[in-house]
Amino acid sequence: MDLPKQRYRYSALFEPEWIISGRARDEKGVRRPVSPPCIAARYHRRVAAKKNPAASPPPSRELLGFLEPYAPATRELALAVRAAVLAELPPCCEYVYDAYNAVAIGYGPNSRYQEGVCHVAVYARHVNLGYNFGAQLDDPAGVLEGAGRNVRHIKMRSPEDLARPEWRVLLRQAAAQSTLGPGTHAHSTEVKRISPRKRRPGAPPPG
Repeated sequence: MDLPKQRYRYSALFEPEWIISGRARDEKGVRRPVSPPCIAARYHRRVAAKKNPAASPPPSRELLGFLEPYAPATRELALAVRAAVLAELPPCCEYVYDAYNAVAIGYGPNSRYQEGVCHVAVYARHVNLGYNFGAQLDDPAGVLEGAGRNVRHIKMRSPEDLARPEWRVLLRQAAAQSTLGPGTHAHSTEVKRISPRKRRPGAPPPG
């Protein structure tokens, strides 16, 4: 039996979806849509991750170690923001800086900051969700902070802040403007830099 012709496309957010011009019957005679297996599998992984952010790739051992000096509530917030970001983005590269002022986690098609989409910066009492090119995003609600040439951020003080829709809308904009999407390699984590001197909560100032 000839299967019906099919067309499929990627949305602006690279969310796999298909447009079926016909339907085929399975062995039980049930009419089901026909879709490319690879696209269907990726779509269902994305849906599962959005429904359950815990299904996102787990944090690496190195990242958990970098977060150890922070208070438990701050660590949990950082990991919650990380999981929510990964659930929203297509497969991407995660790169970590254990820097002087903060632990920063970047996301993009590769580990080059200039091509990055967003980053999560962990401070003593809050977490910033930063947009590498936030100055170019449409922000009608005016939630973005910062006055630099490119970077803008939203300050997260508790996991409840993730319920706000604005950060997600902005992240979708940023992803659509990036090179993330079909052809991007699977999730990976890379430690980019470890600062020999760090300012961390509860620790004495570096000498």
